[in-house]
Amino acid sequence: FGEGVVAFIEMADDVLAPEALLKLACDHHASRPDLWSAWVALMRMQVRCNQLDPAAATAEEAVQAFPLLSRLWIEKSHVHHVRLELPQREHALQQAVQVDPFNVRALHELADTFTMAGEIKRALTLIDQAITRDPRNVAHHAKRAVLLWHFDHPRDAVAVAEHALALSPVQAATWNRYAVWCQHLDDPARAIRYARKMLAVRPGDPQLHLQVAQVLAELSKLAQAVLQVEKAIELEPRLLDAHDLRVRLLVELRRFDEAQAACRPKAFGEHLSAPMQARAAWVQSR
Repeated sequence: FGEGVVAFIEMADDVLAPEALLKLACDHHASRPDLWSAWVALMRMQVRCNQLDPAAATAEEAVQAFPLLSRLWIEKSHVHHVRLELPQREHALQQAVQVDPFNVRALHELADTFTMAGEIKRALTLIDQAITRDPRNVAHHAKRAVLLWHFDHPRDAVAVAEHALALSPVQAATWNRYAVWCQHLDDPARAIRYARKMLAVRPGDPQLHLQVAQVLAELSKLAQAVLQVEKAIELEPRLLDAHDLRVRLLVELRRFDEAQAACRPKAFGEHLSAPMQARAAWVQSR
């Protein structure tokens, strides 16, 4: 029960017909209406089957049954989103935040709702308040950087992204945005300098070396990126993402023989994982 039924329905969506999954969700909800997950599963399948009016009714009943569960208010907001009911979506997310002011998902989705309505300043105020409550929450700082970029404050956005990365240097999405933003500001060297600064602080972190390699690749510094990803592999020989990136970089450098050999990392022995088998076939096709 719990998250299990929701996860099962999501996984089975590619295997079973939506109608069959809807019946399963209905039966589960009928037998266990005391479980919040039963309401979530039913709502999602009603939306999946385009039963939007029943989904809205289920969402309303769910929050009446569990008024202090922010997860259900968030799910209710998703139903309103599909129904193109922006004010109702905003109200549901406001309720989710009121119930749990530390719920990152609710806060960020509410900020997105403000942004879609063209109220970016209101979204920024919401995230600033969240940061005041929880100043070391990396997700809030990363979200603030994105909002500042959309609010046409690019240099502030870059500075806030650097602060977010200082709090947690292994955020792939933030590193990628940061590199792209520095390029837009005609200052790609800033991203490289900051990446090297972070490496000086955490030289033994393989994930950080991998992220820096991806930044260098984004900035077309392919040879440097290869050296960086090889350092990540040296620190963590079974880091599959690092091996995959190394193969892709070697192909971009047209070092095909090395790329083919890199598809068979020694750390994995004779066993070649499915992702690396697919990557080896991709190299062969180049």
